[in-house]
Amino acid sequence: GDKLSSWDQAVERAQQLMADQRRRLPDRWITEELILDRGKPARDLKFFCFYGEVLFVQEIERHPTFRACFWSPDSSAIETGKRTGLTNGYGVTKEQVTFAESISSQIPAPFMRIDMLRSGKRDLVVGEFTPRPGQFEQFDQPTDRLMGETWLRAERRLLDDALAGKQFPAFKAATEGR
Repeated sequence: GDKLSSWDQAVERAQQLMADQRRRLPDRWITEELILDRGKPARDLKFFCFYGEVLFVQEIERHPTFRACFWSPDSSAIETGKRTGLTNGYGVTKEQVTFAESISSQIPAPFMRIDMLRSGKRDLVVGEFTPRPGQFEQFDQPTDRLMGETWLRAERRLLDDALAGKQFPAFKAATEGR
């Protein structure tokens, strides 16, 4: 949650964290490129994927304050019970949903949240893969039920594919040696 305005401040803060004897951190760091959209930090798009199917997408604007909204795969605004406040979301395109579904279908798991950053109207930068929905207790009952039913259908599709001999070479290549 700290806001640092220079590389020197980041190095100084890292050194403080490594020197703290109560919670000493190793000297291993990951830096990330700042992705911008129209001069502002890019918005997050979190695709809630169930083995080849996007159920919905959460769009998040983090600056200047946290605001979010949810979209169906056809880019209709939906309610999920989670905090929102973003009334001018961009929505998602069919191509973006298809891209997330393609990635999801190559992962041998019933659920994977695929997080991306929107850099412009159509450009996406893949951020991370998360095997849990995150703050799932905040979803309302209808959304929770829909996610559970969609999980069961995804699990069935995955089992059918596995029994038919489907291989997951992209997943295997990405996770070898771990």
